[in-house]
Amino acid sequence: MSPFPSPQSTHRDPVAQRILSSARRHFMAHGFKNVTMDDLASEIGMSKKTVYAHFPSKSALVESVLTQKLDEAERELGSVLEENSGDFIDALHRLTAHLQRHSGEPQPVFVRDLSREEPALAEYLIARRRTIVEKTFVKLLACGRDAGHVRDDIPVEFLIEVLLAVLETIAVPEHLANHNLSVTECLNQILSTFLHGVLTEKARRTL
Repeated sequence: MSPFPSPQSTHRDPVAQRILSSARRHFMAHGFKNVTMDDLASEIGMSKKTVYAHFPSKSALVESVLTQKLDEAERELGSVLEENSGDFIDALHRLTAHLQRHSGEPQPVFVRDLSREEPALAEYLIARRRTIVEKTFVKLLACGRDAGHVRDDIPVEFLIEVLLAVLETIAVPEHLANHNLSVTECLNQILSTFLHGVLTEKARRTL
């Protein structure tokens, strides 16, 4: 659960959803430092007073955008595993596609703003991502091991800790911002390296 509770539930409120959708589109593409509440209100065609009635500050709106994004990713990854519980290769392909799509949405400027302007939210992102990655890859690697696609000489728990350690060292807002890396570029390199060491020769030939 987010340590930054939204000011009110938005999923049943069409006005809040319009604000959130517009903010997500602009923040992810252009960052949020230079996008004002006036800008958002003007684009949506409503008063700034209405925007503030639903989100009392820009920080609250940024938090809601980030939480919506992470909730969506967690639901989709969970669905992939449920639908492909017996097919490791297909599950891996679909998970990779979902991860690439989600990681491609936030541009470097959003990551930079998050690191510099909202460090508490940047920490929340890292913690929440750890939970999602751990839950997802424990199931995925266990499925792959049963099918003979994942090495059985290293405990799954250790493999997960290695993946998380790399993510939390490299794929963090501060590091990405300092190197002007996109989340997708970083994620692709990490997954490629990780999977090369984890998969059996049988699985690598299949891929």
